[in-house]
Amino acid sequence: QQQQQQQNLLAASSTADQSQVADASNMMVSQSKGGMGDVVVRHSFTPALLNPPVLAAGVASLGSLHREWGLRIAQELALTFGRAAVGYKEAVESADSYPTHTGAAGTVTPILEPAMAQLQARLHALAPSLDGPSFRDIWRAVTVPVNRFLFNYVATEAFFSQAGAHQFAVDCAGMVAVFSPFTKRPAAHFREMLAAARLLTLGDQDTQEVVRKASMQAAVGEPLWREPWLAQLGVGCLSAQQVIAVVERRL
Repeated sequence: QQQQQQQNLLAASSTADQSQVADASNMMVSQSKGGMGDVVVRHSFTPALLNPPVLAAGVASLGSLHREWGLRIAQELALTFGRAAVGYKEAVESADSYPTHTGAAGTVTPILEPAMAQLQARLHALAPSLDGPSFRDIWRAVTVPVNRFLFNYVATEAFFSQAGAHQFAVDCAGMVAVFSPFTKRPAAHFREMLAAARLLTLGDQDTQEVVRKASMQAAVGEPLWREPWLAQLGVGCLSAQQVIAVVERRL
């Protein structure tokens, strides 16, 4: 009987450990009012480390610590970019149209370039200090608030002349380029930002067609990505309301 009790206790302990690991594997999300602190970090420990079950509690604790520090690093990178981009945001908000410049064609807006360069430098400095999966978790987490910042606080808040829209598209391409050394598909992490740039630089006739098709999709309760032309255009990630919010900023 005593042996049976010990076996039951061991089984219960194993089940509890596995439950802890499952909890520790969930995504961690942190939000800030400034829009620059929303990051998602997963720990990088492989499922193989969870066996035998006696290690599960230790791995769960280590995974939690890993996610916590990854989250802190990602938050700091995002917030530092946000602080460095304050002047850019204020310039965009106060201008009659998205600012252009007289520098070389295809170059990033001068007031945004220092913030972008600082983020790039910090990412490159951080990369050699971390293992690949940990660094990947962090840079991916940083793209979330940066993408949101350029969509929510620029694309749907500024006004865009034709020249300003093209400059915004250049700036978006510059931001994507910051992350290109770390992935073959950096644009996949900035879908909303790039969709907005696409909408702002479309011709008038195509813009009207986008609004028409997006409204039709919304009317039947279908997402935009189910409409082939909208998906091919690169705006299927948006809702009809987001499409209209961006299009209304065109001058």
